[in-house]
Amino acid sequence: MNQLFYAHLVPLDESLALLDQYQLSPAEHAELEELIYAMFDHRVMDTILVSLPPEHHDELMRRVAEAPHDLSIIVFIKQYVPQIDSHLQLVGNELGLDLRGLLHKMQEGGANV
Repeated sequence: MNQLFYAHLVPLDESLALLDQYQLSPAEHAELEELIYAMFDHRVMDTILVSLPPEHHDELMRRVAEAPHDLSIIVFIKQYVPQIDSHLQLVGNELGLDLRGLLHKMQEGGANV
């Protein structure tokens, strides 16, 4: 997956490494990895859109659509939400904990994830 503008604030390495603790086929691993990326992306964008004043949503979405890897997107957001770094780091931590809990529950239930 290409690096997105928020990747340095919401590192996924630790969460993705959790998958290595389970016996997964390459297809299962790839599918779960894709779901993790989608989960993180959804929560990150939700956090940004809730924090960013609505009149700037169109500009944000235009920038993300044109160049999702462009770090200037964070600069743009920080103009209106100076604390966005800490918000996104918290989201990353919460998602990592959620994922750990979900995988643990699946393992307890006898599922092979």
